[in-house]
Amino acid sequence: MVVMKIQFREFKSHLSKSLNSTSVILLYGSNQPEIKDLSNEVTEMLCGKSGIEEMRVNKMTENALLREPQNFYTAVKTLGFFPGRQILIIDGVTDRFTKILASHLKNLTQDDATLILLANKLKVTSTVRKMLEKDNRSIC
Repeated sequence: MVVMKIQFREFKSHLSKSLNSTSVILLYGSNQPEIKDLSNEVTEMLCGKSGIEEMRVNKMTENALLREPQNFYTAVKTLGFFPGRQILIIDGVTDRFTKILASHLKNLTQDDATLILLANKLKVTSTVRKMLEKDNRSIC
């Protein structure tokens, strides 16, 4: 079992080395402005400067996805008009998202959008954190 937990200062370097094999990125911590900035940098690394203009980046909240889980699957599986990687940024992720995330990881395909999950502080016992730290397709 490989645990993919990366320290903040090593994150960009590690991501650039594993860009094509990363499907889920979990960014969490109490410094939310720094998390948002890193999310923007990661988005640009994954889909380039034109990703937002080309509508390859979608943003949703955990609450909205929990109310309408089908919106998650639609966003993850929909191929964009422009070529290149699709990104789905989910803000406010907590352990309530575990069931949807587990299902996604089980049915993950190469064409699915890359997930960037943004969360506040997550305890070591967090089910989302534990699941992603053990998954070799994710970076935490």
